[in-house]
Amino acid sequence: REALEGSRETLGDRHKRTLRLIGNYADLLHEKGDLDGAQRQMGDAPEVARAVLGEDHEYTLVLDAKAARIEIALGEADATP
Repeated sequence: REALEGSRETLGDRHKRTLRLIGNYADLLHEKGDLDGAQRQMGDAPEVARAVLGEDHEYTLVLDAKAARIEIALGEADATP
């Protein structure tokens, strides 16, 4: 959490390092069972990554996957193909 806060302060929320740390912290919260916290932490990071880094950037794809895992765990994912 401290690394994320430091990155936000020095680099801002739209920097790729900060975006990666947001995903990592949300993933940690997810693994600890704090799904609401994970979802809050993830926020709009996937959309920001898409806008800043592009659709096919590694961090964008990872954030999309992590956000999807959180949604599935919360039962919010669309179950239809």
